[in-house]
Amino acid sequence: MKLKFALIALICIGGANAKMHNKPIKTTPNKSIKNVADKDVVPIAKPLLNQTTKDIMCLAYSIYREAGNLAASAQYAVGQVHINRLLEGSWGNSLCDVVFAKAQFSWTLEKKKVVWSDKQRWFAREIAEGLINGLRVKTLNSKRILHYHANYVQPKWGKQSNVVAMAGPHIFYKDIAH
Repeated sequence: MKLKFALIALICIGGANAKMHNKPIKTTPNKSIKNVADKDVVPIAKPLLNQTTKDIMCLAYSIYREAGNLAASAQYAVGQVHINRLLEGSWGNSLCDVVFAKAQFSWTLEKKKVVWSDKQRWFAREIAEGLINGLRVKTLNSKRILHYHANYVQPKWGKQSNVVAMAGPHIFYKDIAH
């Protein structure tokens, strides 16, 4: 499968239950924290079975809303957390269940749907289908990596948590109780 890269203009929405800040949160430099890059997106998993067109579009729209203005690698990283949550099982049995789990993604609490262009829909769907068909972000391919937030929010759970990677403005964590 070809990976196609583009930037899509949309303001990224932070995670639910997060305190907004005007400036990005400064993180302590740590050489063990991996910055996700395009080369980290590789075909290493078996395809997810029984995914409907509706599930594909739920994942695609969530990727678009959470990271649509970021590099493809950051969009894959956000989508990877959705896949990890599906495989872990606590957020539901389908990708739509994961996306619309109570108060997990702040955009799901909005009443009005944001309109996306055909190009944006196509690109997000390509990423969603890639993830469903076995593409993974190597450093995030774990049932233990289930949370992320943008660097301009400060969720309570992030203070004492284990950062494992960054992708664009998103910070990814493992082993957070849920």
